[in-house]
Amino acid sequence: MERPVFYDASGKRNTWSLRIVGALLALIVAAAIGLALTIVLVPRTAAPGVVSERNQPRPLQQQIRAIGRTLTSWLPGTAAGAARIRPITVGFYVPWDPDSRASLARHIGQMDWVVPTLVSITGGGSKVAISSDPGFFQTISSSGRKPRILPMIQNAAGDSWDGAGMAAILSDPKRRAALVNKTEAIVTQFGGSGVAFDFEELPPTAQPNLIKLVGEVRARFAPKGWLVTLAVPVGDPAWNLRGLARVADKLFIMNYDEHSPGDVPGPIASQGWFVANLQRALTQIPRDKAIVAIGNYAYDWHDG
Repeated sequence: MERPVFYDASGKRNTWSLRIVGALLALIVAAAIGLALTIVLVPRTAAPGVVSERNQPRPLQQQIRAIGRTLTSWLPGTAAGAARIRPITVGFYVPWDPDSRASLARHIGQMDWVVPTLVSITGGGSKVAISSDPGFFQTISSSGRKPRILPMIQNAAGDSWDGAGMAAILSDPKRRAALVNKTEAIVTQFGGSGVAFDFEELPPTAQPNLIKLVGEVRARFAPKGWLVTLAVPVGDPAWNLRGLARVADKLFIMNYDEHSPGDVPGPIASQGWFVANLQRALTQIPRDKAIVAIGNYAYDWHDG
């Protein structure tokens, strides 16, 4: 009779098999416990901020136009024109929108100026609100290419504009002088290179005094090399754009809000409307003093 192939009379093989199976089971249990611990004991961190900005490639037609402009700039006779007017890229920053911080961090290297909307003066000068936003200055200081900072001073109180209060400041020489001093202090506090005024819903009678303020601030800032800029509306004949252009360094043409929440639904700046306003504004504002402001937002009309 032949000897069975798998028979082990000593029983050693059975013992070692049981040992190996037991060790494998122990390893599986230990791995399961370790996995459970990594799930239970994982440190909790703050949820990442939701950023809705999406990078998208430019349409092919825009890319072709950009290449054409680059090639045209090399042609004779175009270099002098380009030297007279150097394009400036400006980004407006708001502290209440996390998307604004994310966009600033992402595009700071592409901007020449940053205009943070951190200051509001209302109540005829009795209320001065300066927002504290350390994150903004951390983003600026950590950038390899630091843009110039022009803090924006507005006459906004919440969701409304205090046109009457600002008009009262502008009409009083003493309060206007105090505003000039306050503006200088704000620019110094922010380590800025100038100021951007955004005074809206002013009565038409305030225009001459607004021109006086801008001229007085520019006289104070010019020796320091600081800039005086101003946001101006489009399509409002009460605004003396030609007079403001004489005293300001740059004017931001607010070429948006064709339709707004108080109006019927529609685009904030349709192409024809945008171009017509820009052409009209440039008949009063020299091209080297004009910066076109684009509304990068949308409205939601609801309730029918």
